[in-house]
Amino acid sequence: MRITRKRLIVTTTVLLLLAGILAVTWEVCDWPPPRLILKYGLPPTGGPTGRTKVIEGIEFVELRPGYFRMGSHYNCSEGDWVGRVADALGLPWGVQPEHKGFLGTPECPSQWVEIECPFWIARTEVTVRQYSQFRRLRRTAAGDSDLPMLSVSHYQATEFCAWLSSRTGESVRLPYESEWEYACRAGYSCRLPPGESIPRLDDKAWCSASTRCPQPVATREPNAWGIYDTLGNAWEWCHEEIGFR
Repeated sequence: MRITRKRLIVTTTVLLLLAGILAVTWEVCDWPPPRLILKYGLPPTGGPTGRTKVIEGIEFVELRPGYFRMGSHYNCSEGDWVGRVADALGLPWGVQPEHKGFLGTPECPSQWVEIECPFWIARTEVTVRQYSQFRRLRRTAAGDSDLPMLSVSHYQATEFCAWLSSRTGESVRLPYESEWEYACRAGYSCRLPPGESIPRLDDKAWCSASTRCPQPVATREPNAWGIYDTLGNAWEWCHEEIGFR
């Protein structure tokens, strides 16, 4: 069977056009990269391995590798479909997405991030009792030792991790921002698949609507991976940027 040169050119052109359309559609819809789907499957995977360990009274849980959508569209605009297609092609058409970020951090556009290695993360925020083993603190109020430790600088949080390492021989550090968000999201994404619902915020987090001051850790429900206070209660430091867990 002979294939003429003209037919070969036409077939190649059509295949390239279809590949281009598929690539643009993939980008506009923000689907996971094919390599991550082939490696981990769908939907995005991860979660606890079932292993836990306690270091100086702090319980850690181990999380499996996986991938997730990192970042958010808070204070951002996704634009219209023409703008998203044009943005993917580098053209100035339509209403294009705006990425202003939040508090000066590069949270948008959201992007797919792979967690390549398993890692351990504390099940709760570091408490006053736990931090007091490192720095002797005078507490005037009774019953506040399970509150999250506040007013700690990034340097002091790093010092605390180094102290834990020296006490136990384990390598302890603050989580990278990607690791923290991976643990915080616990399989949830900005755009939820059909049938998936967002848990009630009041069940999961202490926030301004329910309290005006920090509350003892683990007094709200954990997230889907058994980690507490990933939302609300206290701000937390990460190894790179904002994020003291």
